[in-house]
Amino acid sequence: MTLTFRYRLLPTKRQHRVLEEILEGQRQLYNAALEERIGAYRKAGVSRTYFDQCKALTEWRRSDPDAAKLPANLQRWTLKCLDEAYKAFFRRVKVGGKPGFPRFRGKGRFDTFGFGGFSGIRFENERIRFKGLPGSLGVHCHRTIPTDGSIRSCVIRREVKGWFIGFATQLPDALPSANDQVVGVDATGFRRSCAIGGMSAPIVAWQSIGISMLRGTS
Repeated sequence: MTLTFRYRLLPTKRQHRVLEEILEGQRQLYNAALEERIGAYRKAGVSRTYFDQCKALTEWRRSDPDAAKLPANLQRWTLKCLDEAYKAFFRRVKVGGKPGFPRFRGKGRFDTFGFGGFSGIRFENERIRFKGLPGSLGVHCHRTIPTDGSIRSCVIRREVKGWFIGFATQLPDALPSANDQVVGVDATGFRRSCAIGGMSAPIVAWQSIGISMLRGTS
């Protein structure tokens, strides 16, 4: 199963400014990728895919040193968000719902960036590090991630109360406890009794005990 562990970030003033700059850069990348998709379809009837835009991203990073200052996986996450928005649009069209074509994001309408596959970022000793961020950024870990958990991705979000990070963590499926109680009810005419945890009770007890325990396990 996958659980998300959400923590508050503790940036310095300088790190806060850098986070704002990264967020603005990803907003512009999202809008540029959306404009490219719209333009390619209008001019040539071509549908640009996520993989097409990732290839273009690689070429852009090679030619522009500023673009290469951030991890490629962070920028690919932004392109993936746009791709998911397109897929959701076509799903709604297919079922006859309100389409809701992907929109350009204005300032204040883009508050998240992330890392898919948890690549390009490190999380150690309650601090995160990634390319383009000055120093290490503190994380207020009010609860620990289980040692048998594997972080699959993370998302950094700007909120009114500050910056937060969510780690999507893969955990082993929980095994049933040896103390789990088994409740079985026989309400037939042959056995007017109820078996609760291995004990048998008459039908009168079934009214008061069996039903209450069934409700408690539902």
